[in-house]
Amino acid sequence: MNLIEKLGLEKCKEIVDEAPDWASHYVPSTDSTICCHNENHFYFRDQENLGVEHIRLSDLRTAIANHERTDTCSDIANHLSPLAKVIDK
Repeated sequence: MNLIEKLGLEKCKEIVDEAPDWASHYVPSTDSTICCHNENHFYFRDQENLGVEHIRLSDLRTAIANHERTDTCSDIANHLSPLAKVIDK
């Protein structure tokens, strides 16, 4: 399950838009952002060992960009095989 499916597109956008400039991660259990650019820092590792989930804001931004870039297949050419032949009548 990707982040968009897990959190919902609107929630992901809200998290990214409202995150302070210093924030690097989102913590779903507390609905808050934290700054932890060093994921090997003892505090971050202790939190992970306790089962606290952290989502990188950069991963959220990437998921949103990928979701918005997805082609909705509005053009019939996207549905045809490259080997299909088009015949005009």
